[in-house]
Formats: sequence, structure tokens, C-alpha cells
Amino acid sequence: MIDFHTHSANPFVEHSFINQGINEEIGTEKFCLGIHPWEAESRDFTLFVKLLHQVIHHPHFCALGEIGLDKLKGPNFKLQESIFAQQVKLAIELGIDLIVLHSVKSHNECFNHLRNNGYKGKLLIHDYHGPIDVYESFSREWETYISVSKRFLTLEKNYSLIRKLGTFKVLLETDEHPHNSIRDSYQKLSEILNMKVSLIEKHHQEIFYSLLKR
Repeated sequence: MIDFHTHSANPFVEHSFINQGINEEIGTEKFCLGIHPWEAESRDFTLFVKLLHQVIHHPHFCALGEIGLDKLKGPNFKLQESIFAQQVKLAIELGIDLIVLHSVKSHNECFNHLRNNGYKGKLLIHDYHGPIDVYESFSREWETYISVSKRFLTLEKNYSLIRKLGTFKVLLETDEHPHNSIRDSYQKLSEILNMKVSLIEKHHQEIFYSLLKR
């Protein structure tokens, strides 16, 4: 089973994308590196750029993230936008082909920054809670995936979106809650889609390795 967005290693999953802290030691799992919008004011951007250049060719580095915008939490929104735009430009400059996107009440702003700066890579919108038309607007511009939480899977209003997108676009995550079993999320997704867990695992493995291609 694969955890597509987490903040800590989990021995019970086969693979995971770990959101790497700037001051944390790199482990053995695939990792993402980025300045989270909540940290737009507290992180040293120059230090981040230096570190990103150091890890860009690390065999475990997989994405720039999580980065993005948040209207409900974090520092001044204009500052968030500035840090986000600079990171998008870095992705383009360094040829980073995958961005893990944090977007809270900010889908239009994230979309515009990505498009206006000329980003052409892939997107993984983590902890997705938007309607289908928001996903479709992103997917028309970029190869786009969503990762969803255990809670998202329990809300019946989300079932039509899940069934429409299917297992090649709907991925699973534990985020900051490693106690939430990824196995439970796989089981719930199998019930919603009336599909065997083993088949969902197969599809997610294919996506996992496709996202690692550079």
C-alpha cells in the first residue's frame, strides 16, 4: 500500500512520499521538499534554495512540495503568493516535474500562479476537498492527481467525484495523522468503487512509479 502524502515514515506501507522538513535528516523514503504556505514568513528562502539545489539529484527526491496557498491559516496572503510564485519558478528552472500542492480556499490563485509562470509539469493536489469542476480546470492544464484523507472518504457527497475520477487519479494519504491507517482508507475506497483492494494497490503502484520518472 502507498501513502501519497505523509509527514512521517510508516513501516506498514510499502512506499510513501514524505513531506521533508528543511532541517530534517533525509531518510530512506521518497521525499518532497518545499516551503509550506504556513511557513512563508518563518523560513529562510535563500537557505531553502541552497538546500533544494543540493537535493535535486538525490535518488529519493521526488517533488517540490508541499507548496501553495492558504486563506484560512498562515501569514499575510500576499507574502504566501510571493513565496509560492518563486517556488513555481524554481520548479521550472530546475526541471522539477511534480508539485505537491496545498490549496485552501485558494484554487483560483494557485491556478493562476501556475499558469502565468508557465509551469508544465504534474500536480498532486493533497488533502483535496474541492468539487469536480475545480479538479477539471486543473486537469485541462496539467496532468493532475488528488490525494484524499480518510475523512474525505467517509463523506457520501464525495462519492460521485471519486467514482468519476477512479483509482488512477484518486490517491490516498495520511498527511499529519499517521495513526490513521492507510489500510482503512484502501478498504473504504474499495467499498466506494466496488473494486478489490489488490487492484487499487496495483493501480496506485503504477501511478507511484510514473510520478517518479524524470
